[in-house]
Amino acid sequence: AVRHFMRYCFDIHLSEGFSNTETGAGSLVRDNVIQRPNVIDYKLDDVPELGYFKTDKPYPRGELLFKTKYQVKGYLHAPEATAALTDAEGYIRSGDIVEEREPDYLVVIDRRKDVLKLSQGEYVAVGPLGTFFESGSAIIHQIYVYGNSMRSYVLAVVVPDEEAAKSALGEGYSEAELKTLLRAEMQRVAQENDLKAFEVPRDFVIETEPFSQANGLLSSVRKRLRPALKVKYGPQLEAIYEEHEQASKQQYEALKDPDSNLSTLEKLVKLTEITLGLESVDADKSLTFNELGGDSLGAVTYSLSIEDVFGVSLGADVILSPTGSVGKWAREIEERLDDSFIKPTFASIHGEGETVLRADALELEKFLGAETMAGATQAEPVVDDEKTVLVTGGNGFLGHYVVLQWMERLAPKGGKVVALIRAKDNDSARKRLNAIFTESDPELKSHYEALAANHLEVIAGDIGESLLGLSGDAFAKLAGEVDRIVHVGALVNHRLAYEHLFGPNVAGTAEIIRLAVTERKKSIDFVSTEATLRFTAASPGESNETALPLDDVPVQDERYAGGYATSKWAGEILVRKAHLQFGLPVNVLRGNMMLAHQSYRGEINYADTFTRILYSIAITGLAPRSFYVADSEGNPQYDSYDGSPVNVVAAAVVSAANFKHNEFRSFNIHNYHQADGCHFDAFVNWIESAGYAITRIDNYREWLERIEAKLKSLPEDARQHSALEIMGSFATQRGGEGSIEPASDNFRQLVKASTVGPDIPHLDEKFIHKCMQDIAERYGI
Repeated sequence: AVRHFMRYCFDIHLSEGFSNTETGAGSLVRDNVIQRPNVIDYKLDDVPELGYFKTDKPYPRGELLFKTKYQVKGYLHAPEATAALTDAEGYIRSGDIVEEREPDYLVVIDRRKDVLKLSQGEYVAVGPLGTFFESGSAIIHQIYVYGNSMRSYVLAVVVPDEEAAKSALGEGYSEAELKTLLRAEMQRVAQENDLKAFEVPRDFVIETEPFSQANGLLSSVRKRLRPALKVKYGPQLEAIYEEHEQASKQQYEALKDPDSNLSTLEKLVKLTEITLGLESVDADKSLTFNELGGDSLGAVTYSLSIEDVFGVSLGADVILSPTGSVGKWAREIEERLDDSFIKPTFASIHGEGETVLRADALELEKFLGAETMAGATQAEPVVDDEKTVLVTGGNGFLGHYVVLQWMERLAPKGGKVVALIRAKDNDSARKRLNAIFTESDPELKSHYEALAANHLEVIAGDIGESLLGLSGDAFAKLAGEVDRIVHVGALVNHRLAYEHLFGPNVAGTAEIIRLAVTERKKSIDFVSTEATLRFTAASPGESNETALPLDDVPVQDERYAGGYATSKWAGEILVRKAHLQFGLPVNVLRGNMMLAHQSYRGEINYADTFTRILYSIAITGLAPRSFYVADSEGNPQYDSYDGSPVNVVAAAVVSAANFKHNEFRSFNIHNYHQADGCHFDAFVNWIESAGYAITRIDNYREWLERIEAKLKSLPEDARQHSALEIMGSFATQRGGEGSIEPASDNFRQLVKASTVGPDIPHLDEKFIHKCMQDIAERYGI
């Protein structure tokens, strides 16, 4: 389809060819013709397990092997990969199955390995996938999983076990009943084996004749002969694809028809099925977007489709909410279609299609309304004796320690923490918070449960919704009880743009301000990020800890986590305006990398960059000679790693309450020690002293190539835990790039007044050993 479009649109000759890295230079095949003189020789190799032979008629078929002028001799320090690269005569194995139409004229028809790439870039190992279904279900006797790279889902041919089907359905069952049973079996097997939604055949053909050697569909060792299966069933399966595509197009266009008789919910169900490639969606089951098989990038596509069909914007943050569902999204769409809808959106605050975010557009009245603004000026002042503290984001890595330490602080005076957790109801919210404290260290679990019994209330809410997702009465009751708000909660997604983080991180902050000015004024501790420092402007001689935010910033910040940083810039502006307009005491605490707890076992952020690189170095046994650029004499120019243990960060957040003031204060929370020997090269030494064998590689680029190759070869689970996806952070050696150095005068005062004081800890060998122990217990390395 792409090739046809390019040729038709630009009226050009479009050549198609292929080569590979191991040939060094030059192409192998162009427009199906072997490219000489680069290719010295080629041959075909029989692939009996797939039914491909050089003796096939009318054309020889087999795996393409070749020799070229510049080909490599093997892979560095990888004897197994080198052995698999070539045959005994030195011909490189391509892995491609070709058909030789005439000498030097080849057509690629298959791959030797049964892995296919779907249109969205996902890889599916169809052979093992078939084995999952056959071994996991008595009903599925045999299955042939089929797909192609222009489709986002797979299909199948299923041979049911007749006796098992009769046992389940009884005599005289219909084909429709059998298909329903088989589909249910596939879903059960998929759930039991944690298969992705795109790995489950969306539709299938029922075949009554088993695959066998006699009908040419199984090899002599009873393996599926994919070529023969494709020849027999391919046209039928491709016809199903076409039928689905045409039906989806027609359904999508019908959804946009203003005269449609479908309700909003019915339209959204159809749109969800089309977008996610699902056979059916049951709106009564209240499944989240992730449970339906979507991810954060899919949420963006879904958001755009909703805007196209309904004409209203529903951000990815709403779609990705753990309390979200098709029914809930349908209700929100109807609210936004109502002319009286006033909930702030990106478009209503900044303007449709705006490319520059202006601080003066973030007016509190646009978020809070005139009535709340008027009431805020009459609200009672802040109380001195704070006994009830609201914490948002309490089930997050930092948030659950903030909850714990606030309970420790309030317990002696009979106070309590109110934790606002995104969940369907209060019981689910409590269970969700409990799970965070009970999954690792028994000592932590015991300490939490003892405090929570008398000093914790958990309520279900959502900072991304009006009134924090509470009823009017519940919101008013909360506003009357709470003395202080610690706003840790946010949608932390480093892939989403500002527009899709606007709801929870900007409008959500405004709802926190609404709570802070209702009934009584309350202090706000707002947890931000040091990434906002690039959006501040310090006067000459002024600290960037106290510098004012810029008046405008671009909507699209292409840097890593740019959308998240921008949403926190907007949040800082809102709380600053709340201070200026209503006199709210505000502490902004800009967090940095939050590392493992210093003592509790298993309390480490397994998804962060720090943990991933420690794990990757340990599991591969590879490290560079130095992570740092060298000076003219060859000495590494070390910095000091500025992350801090999570318990230190939490103590700093809680200790902000020690400063009784009516001001706006900001703190850059980072490990401010300099030249203390805590850097990545030292971390490697300490990984080694923890018992891991490490090979140091002199050339940094070579280390990158070797560790990436090793990480790619890991099993899927291990690869997901590794640093493979974030190796861009280590693309060059550290030092000399002139990054912003956070000021820390206010933070140092905060540390002295906290339970951490008089100083924050250094990241020493003992701490790294603790991190490695956590990683080893979690991943079994």
